[in-house]
Amino acid sequence: MKHLAKNHRKRRRNRWFLCSILLSFSRLVDCHAPTAAEEDELPPIATSTVPMHAVSGTHHIYVYIGSPPKRQTLIVDTGSRIMAFPCDPCKNCGRHTSPTYYSPLESTTDVQLPCDRCHYDMSKCVEKKCALNQGYAEGSSWSGYEVEDLIWFGTETLEESVERHLHLAVPYSFACQYREDGLFQEQYADGIMGLAIHESSIIHSFFEEGSILRVAFSLCVTRHGGYMSLGGIRTRSNHFTPMQFVPLQSGRYYKLPVISVHLNHISLTDDPVLLYAFTDSKGTLLDSGTTDTYLPHVISPLFQQVWKEITGLVYSNKRHQYTYDQFRSLPNVTIGLTGSANIVIQPDSYMEQQQPQVTGGGAPPTSQDSTGTQPSSKIPWDGVKEFTNRIYCDEPRGAVLGMNAMIGHDILFDLEGMRLGIAPADCS
Repeated sequence: MKHLAKNHRKRRRNRWFLCSILLSFSRLVDCHAPTAAEEDELPPIATSTVPMHAVSGTHHIYVYIGSPPKRQTLIVDTGSRIMAFPCDPCKNCGRHTSPTYYSPLESTTDVQLPCDRCHYDMSKCVEKKCALNQGYAEGSSWSGYEVEDLIWFGTETLEESVERHLHLAVPYSFACQYREDGLFQEQYADGIMGLAIHESSIIHSFFEEGSILRVAFSLCVTRHGGYMSLGGIRTRSNHFTPMQFVPLQSGRYYKLPVISVHLNHISLTDDPVLLYAFTDSKGTLLDSGTTDTYLPHVISPLFQQVWKEITGLVYSNKRHQYTYDQFRSLPNVTIGLTGSANIVIQPDSYMEQQQPQVTGGGAPPTSQDSTGTQPSSKIPWDGVKEFTNRIYCDEPRGAVLGMNAMIGHDILFDLEGMRLGIAPADCS
């Protein structure tokens, strides 16, 4: 990262030089040269921001590929590092939200990479192509080959995306899938956008091509979507408290330095053995490609005990009926990190409303609309509503904080500064 730090210092000097010029025209400009410490206390401001939308708890962005551009809907995944989606032809790929696949033959800017130019270190040379295969624990898998083409992020409409975001397009290599198995055939998304820590990430390509000024991105998350910003955060004005930073630990994934866990004000980690469970093995990962949150299984007995003390209810991950008062009694789950940073997971984030079960035929009434929104606990209701608790205490080793833990936060993934920034925020 030495060259990145050098570039950052150069940009800081350039900003000071520009400010000095402005000073000659106005005495109102404060042009003291900022120190590195002063700049490091503030999150960088993004070059571009695009919307996210959520379906069944999974968050997606619109990505445009090729010339003419083909829109694809990809999962925002900080827990993997490959961009992959089906390409035409793909005989056994599933049907997803986009009506057609991207076709390299129809794009005038595509490049099929030869074996001496493979972008991903896991690619192998097969029939003079950079071939990839990926398998997952639950049995799903896909196969593909590398293709390079122009990539840019945008909005739902092509016209708006061209006007606002086309100038940021960069040549980037992705996995063109020709085979899908398992859950990949059934998912809403066309594919996945890996954002884990690696130089093959598209965030690095945006920086190297000059589309963004810093190797960084941020996710400001709501239950129904939010937005993704490239190069930094969109604004500090929507933060309820100043952004706090924790250092990025070594490795490919975003590992959090957990120092405490609370249900409301009650600590679950006074016992060093229980605290160690959050740092064991892989540690505690921040994974936007995972919908739910998984805490270490060894904490389950104490978690259930304290849960019942606070709510008077038995902790369960089965769907359950709640009155408004019962729902309001549910605790915040606070993950304390080094420094003053923490992630507060509120009931509105980890409780997923369910459609009422009915008998006798006919469609059940809808408790959630198609955007995945659900009534806020701030709005009282009569009778009962059904919810499922999406915090699980069954992770064998370490923990995974999924996207439901990020709801209501603006999270900066600052690869250049090797830090994570976290702020409670209005992400609407």
